[in-house]
Amino acid sequence: MGIPSSILPILVIPNQDPGKGGGHIARCQRLVQALSALGGEAYLLTNISEHQSTDIPVMNEMQAQTISAWRFIVIDGFRTAPQVVHRWSQKAPVVGIDEGGPCRSSFDYLVDILPGPKGLTIAVKLLMLFMPIFREFSVYKMLCTSLGQADKPNLVNPDFLQLPQKRREQFPESIKKVLITFGAEDAQNLSMSVIRGLIPHGIGYDISLVVGPMNKNITAQIRQELALQGIHLIKAPDNLMEYLADYDLVITHYGLTAFEALAAQTSVALVAPTAYHEILGLSTQFYSFGYGRKAALGVGRQLTRQLVQHSIIQASRELYHRFCLFRTTNSFAATLQSWTFPTYGRCPLCQDRSRRGGRILARFPDRTYVRCGRCGITYMVRPNHPPITYDGAYFLEDYKKQYGKTYIEDFPNLIQMAQSRLNQIEQILLHGRRYKIHGEKALKIDVPHYVRLLDIGCAYGPFLAAAKERGWSVMGLDPSHDAVRYAKDHIGVPVLQGLFPETDLTSLTDGEQLDVVSLWYVIEHFPDLGKALKAASEMLKKGGLLAFSTPSGSGISGRARLRSFLEQSPPDHWTILSPRTCGSILARYGFRLVKTVSTGHHPERFPFVGAFAKSKKTVIYRVLLKVSQLFSLGDTFEAYAIKE
Repeated sequence: MGIPSSILPILVIPNQDPGKGGGHIARCQRLVQALSALGGEAYLLTNISEHQSTDIPVMNEMQAQTISAWRFIVIDGFRTAPQVVHRWSQKAPVVGIDEGGPCRSSFDYLVDILPGPKGLTIAVKLLMLFMPIFREFSVYKMLCTSLGQADKPNLVNPDFLQLPQKRREQFPESIKKVLITFGAEDAQNLSMSVIRGLIPHGIGYDISLVVGPMNKNITAQIRQELALQGIHLIKAPDNLMEYLADYDLVITHYGLTAFEALAAQTSVALVAPTAYHEILGLSTQFYSFGYGRKAALGVGRQLTRQLVQHSIIQASRELYHRFCLFRTTNSFAATLQSWTFPTYGRCPLCQDRSRRGGRILARFPDRTYVRCGRCGITYMVRPNHPPITYDGAYFLEDYKKQYGKTYIEDFPNLIQMAQSRLNQIEQILLHGRRYKIHGEKALKIDVPHYVRLLDIGCAYGPFLAAAKERGWSVMGLDPSHDAVRYAKDHIGVPVLQGLFPETDLTSLTDGEQLDVVSLWYVIEHFPDLGKALKAASEMLKKGGLLAFSTPSGSGISGRARLRSFLEQSPPDHWTILSPRTCGSILARYGFRLVKTVSTGHHPERFPFVGAFAKSKKTVIYRVLLKVSQLFSLGDTFEAYAIKE
């Protein structure tokens, strides 16, 4: 038995590339400290010797690669190289923070703590191209704002920022004390450009400059010159955020410090090092002086205008309330600590986790949907187990919410559905035993009573009841205690409580192989579908039948509105199959698919024309129903396969 994933360690990997500043490292250091404080085991990946001498748990890459199992790996890489993501995804699920690189779609889970567009998409590149011409137009700024809502991650949550404890009581009414900070490195040397622009116009300003630990622009000579001009030089403290409340204005670039200053109720204005950073700032609606050294040199002239000062303060107030920066607790580490990734990010069928050739179909706060590049199925990755228990409430309240009646109230309809499925099974079994079939007459020929059937996920037993009426030897398995008791007491059939394939079924089957194994809307619930299909195959005789139903990814809902279809998929459905891919999947486990039946037809869900098919009495409804049946566009399907 493996180690429970909840006690495995977490690895946190920051961007340490030259020219990327120290913000990623600082954020990851704080995250590891917070995880450790919560009782978790977490390590910072770093090859920098000065980080290894701190009290933060660290590892170098060679050490990290020798660990046999990580719970998951957090990468704060800004634009992580594909080979890096691929290398670590072989070890464990990967969680990206504010990822903007070409492999953004390869992460198991994405968290955007800082809002705004991620990556150099075509839209971003076009906005960068036209920025010199259209930047001051309101339409241009609206386009930047709309970009921040595209390429959705699983979660956008500025609440996950670690925010300062020291705060002003309110935003300033005017600007007197100014802090300039451009990160640990300031590769573009924007600090000096801002100061050179401020000095001629800076009468009355108290100006301070934070000198980052990797800033090589501020030489000893420059330090002397700045001191003579009354500029306060501050060696970057470990907790810079706790000093921000001492100022009226922080001039910085888009990043953590900008949000920390807002939380301290200090007004913020940006100078972007690149056009891309400028779009990030505009998309979030920060006040920005522009990008590059020319914009930095113009800061002092613009600040002489009272209207500009008022605009900066007003924009800062609005952002403070929009992002709820008035809170004082940080929940990011607690959220990560609760994650276990129960399927470890693997495909439930082929166990692949590389994402090579695969595709992320949609992301939601509680899950990610992936199309496997190796076997082709659609599957779900979750950071936590589904919040569902298969008890009485599952068949009563939950069932009623979806179908308008409880499972017991729907029993007659379920019996009728079972009869139709049994007809399909009888026809296939009879054909396999060389009985002569003449259309509907074949459905009335009695199958010998020794046919033995196991219904997995039998619920309250409607399928077992219908099969029992035909003289079959039936047995069932279900995780719900209430359902098992009902099937035993009211239908009189042997049923065990438990999960498949973990439960020992010897007491039901006497160790003998079966003629039929059925799973009606069950196979999508298996986090390890391959293991379940292998077990079902082993339970069947050669020539035995596997019958199941499941939602279809190629139905009209999945084709017309895929994101909506996936969003509405129940949180415990780990896989989504389709009639087209079903045959190759079953063949892996020794089955030959002999028939699929498209079910769950919804003409009203057709795009455009479906709005006119609300009533079953309309001509358009009947036409679309025929189209749906002809092209197998039902949102569910049944599959029948023979073990060879």
